[in-house]
Amino acid sequence: DGAAGMNWPKKSIEGKIRKSLLGYTIFIVVLLWTFQIAFINTYYQTMQRMSILRAGKEIIRSVGRDDFEESLESICFEHRMCSMVVNEKGESIYSVDMMGRICLIHSPARFSLMRVLAPVVQGQQDELVQKVKDEHFHSMGLIYAKAYLTSEGERRVIVLNAALEPIKSTEGILKSQLWIITAMLAVIAVIISKLIARNISRPLQNISDKARRLAEGEYAADYDGAGIAEIDELAETLNFAAEGLSKVEELRRELVANVSHDLKTPLTMIKAYAEMIRDLTGDNPQKRGEQLNVIISEADRLTALVSSVMELSKVTSGTYKCERVHFDMGQLCDEVSERYDAICAQNGWQLKLEIPDEELPVCADPDMMQRALHNLLGN
Repeated sequence: DGAAGMNWPKKSIEGKIRKSLLGYTIFIVVLLWTFQIAFINTYYQTMQRMSILRAGKEIIRSVGRDDFEESLESICFEHRMCSMVVNEKGESIYSVDMMGRICLIHSPARFSLMRVLAPVVQGQQDELVQKVKDEHFHSMGLIYAKAYLTSEGERRVIVLNAALEPIKSTEGILKSQLWIITAMLAVIAVIISKLIARNISRPLQNISDKARRLAEGEYAADYDGAGIAEIDELAETLNFAAEGLSKVEELRRELVANVSHDLKTPLTMIKAYAEMIRDLTGDNPQKRGEQLNVIISEADRLTALVSSVMELSKVTSGTYKCERVHFDMGQLCDEVSERYDAICAQNGWQLKLEIPDEELPVCADPDMMQRALHNLLGN
């Protein structure tokens, strides 16, 4: 309950977009640093392993061809590796050096290397991939050995050596580049967040300003979503609401005008009959009673008109249901016209109503028809 009652500061769209883009940028930068720095050594060794395996397969495919030695040299040159072909006794038959001083095959560590190759040379296993350290030059290398049979049935072993060079210098270069990339990404994220936030917040601000004028009664505002689907939908909703409010306001004015006109007629008749009683018929019980009945009737009609305001609001909203009944329209016209006799006599007018002898049946709402007749005669 305490947290619900606190007024937390509102966050702008620009702030949220900036935080989102900066968070996304930080995530990308962390991934770059993780894979380029933390896992670079593992990635480098994995790539060298895949490279030496591909080179071994290429060499095995070229076994038995006349250009085997040329192919072996070409493959070693392409992959920057050393190569050696040995027999079952471990004696070198052919070798290629493309690495110079760091080649384990041609270094003083060759005798220790042969102990590593022994399982393949002696036929205990067919293939070998292993990381080896040269104790003499303190270098690391990757050794690949694969046994094969010649056309004469002699067992031989192809040995490949790929260097695993220290990557400290490469790691330093990558770090300096990543610092620059990190700074550039941060600046780009801030600029892009400002542009995106401006493109989104500007139409929302315009809609907010126009909605404020709508609350003040300006219904002609045209809302535009600037081509953004969600904001366009909001703009269409507000345009629909503004159009509806404009119609409601127009109907309200018509309702006030109609009610004012309806109220004026019975008030005029009440005043006219009251003045006649005061000035002319106050001593005549019969006429006084008739005129008082008219005053009472008009007062009742005035009360009904006041009550009808609610009905008129229902009509404008479409919830009012007309109560249709069958009645004599001639009789209703005669009853309504009699109430204007005093006003006509007071002003020297004569009201003539021609009603046929036969009944004039209609099916309508009597109260609404009576209101229409009063409006007609009052005008």
